[in-house]
Amino acid sequence: MGDDPFSIWLKPNRCSCQGAESYWAEIDYLTYQAAMEKEQEETRQRKQKLLELSRLPKRYWECCFETSKATRDNGAVLDFVRAYAESLPNTEGLFLSGPVGTGKTYLTACLVNHLIEKEIRVLFGNVLDLLGRIRKSYDPETQEEEWRIMDEMAAVPLLIIDDLGKEKVRPWVEQTLYHIVDARYRENKALVVTSNYSLGDLEKRYEEVGPALASRISEMCEGRFLGGQDWRKAGK
Repeated sequence: MGDDPFSIWLKPNRCSCQGAESYWAEIDYLTYQAAMEKEQEETRQRKQKLLELSRLPKRYWECCFETSKATRDNGAVLDFVRAYAESLPNTEGLFLSGPVGTGKTYLTACLVNHLIEKEIRVLFGNVLDLLGRIRKSYDPETQEEEWRIMDEMAAVPLLIIDDLGKEKVRPWVEQTLYHIVDARYRENKALVVTSNYSLGDLEKRYEEVGPALASRISEMCEGRFLGGQDWRKAGK
């Protein structure tokens, strides 16, 4: 039959003979290996999609708690944020304040990547980017609508607002920030905020909504102060 062009190979049945057992053992192994590789690739693709949807800047894609450098200034906060990451998803929030360059954004980036590894949806945004994204929705040429953006910010399991207070304070800015925070508050969703300002300073900074905004953040978030050197300047 070997040279017959019309010959056909029939797979051996699953039986106890030595040839069939060795054949099916190899087939089962290859099938299992292929299934595992497919599952791993699908998981990788899901995580990559979550990373892109998080809007975390590419500079921070590799940030993780395992490689973070603990110092006398940041060690306690680093441990706290890591423990907080392990506790999610929950409704508790986090408010990180401190001077420029002390690692607040870096720690929240570690938080984002940790959650993505657990396949938890998270949305990260520098306050200027968040406001800019909403403002662009007013342009008829844009593909995003304001209500869709606001719904996403209200519904995502965790929203991170980075650098609150960095924006120029105007009535529209105040009302928009209050609406974002209040939506999270009413939906009982976790919120993480970083700022160079204390809550007291933020309350004074926003004349129209300051007290209400600070009150909600205070109730929703546990605060930590991150002091120390400016890591950006220290690295030069």
